[in-house]
Amino acid sequence: MSFSWIFGLIVGGIILFGAIYALTQFTGTAQLKQSATTGTELGAIFDRLESAQESASSVQIDFPIDTRIKNECENFTQLGTQGIAVEEFIRGQWSKSNLNVEWKNKYIFSKTILEGKTFIAFSKSFNFPFEVGSLIYLTSAEENFCFVDAPSKIKREINDINQVNLFTSECPQDSTKICFNNEQDCDINVNYNQGEVINQEKVLTFDTEALMYAAIFSDPQNYECQVSRLMDRTKLLVQLYKDKSVFIINKCEPRAASELTNFESQLNNYKRSSDLNLIGYTKDTLDSMNRYAGCRLW
Repeated sequence: MSFSWIFGLIVGGIILFGAIYALTQFTGTAQLKQSATTGTELGAIFDRLESAQESASSVQIDFPIDTRIKNECENFTQLGTQGIAVEEFIRGQWSKSNLNVEWKNKYIFSKTILEGKTFIAFSKSFNFPFEVGSLIYLTSAEENFCFVDAPSKIKREINDINQVNLFTSECPQDSTKICFNNEQDCDINVNYNQGEVINQEKVLTFDTEALMYAAIFSDPQNYECQVSRLMDRTKLLVQLYKDKSVFIINKCEPRAASELTNFESQLNNYKRSSDLNLIGYTKDTLDSMNRYAGCRLW
């Protein structure tokens, strides 16, 4: 074989390798861009969902191909972050994405990884006792949830939401069963009066229906992380209401101001959801004091 042939093969191989490498890099960059774009679009959908006026509202999210949504929560910094990473099933494999879209003011409760073409989310306001934020509950449309023997208040609200994968009677055979009377063969058990949800053999404490749904639809690790973030946000709001009480004291004396310091102290000691038992009691006292005061703080 002549030198020109050998040289041509070598150069051709280098060019072919470079073209394949460039195509791979371009494809990877395009996938990252698509993941970021999809994550941003999800954020816009969640914004509209949070701004809905109803006590609980639902939205369906459709994708053209199989999609994987990764829910990532971080609570080590002030207020923590809510991260979402999106991967798509392309050419027989999941696209890899290390790019998260992050928010400081969103709280998405779901399993750590969701897969499917259609996802459904509903939101509910979380008040503790003042409005802290809107909670979003994200599920795959391929998974059904059946609420067995739920209190009439919960059953009525779920029926009002009218979400296609939530049931309060005639459970589909493949549904995740959420039981309120400690029945057998249930995937999740709710002790409504005690404020506890047993999910994946973990006891998750809740206060208010908003956190009850959160404990049901999310993994325990996600739940604990998000509630910790919510308590951090509550602390900042307490400080604002304390400042407001000082500002208006010459006009009127808000009764709730005296209890805010105790509430703040308990929030500072928050470690895990089981601490909600004590904090919730103080929250109720604070709410009652403010509601019947001539001068309200919120």
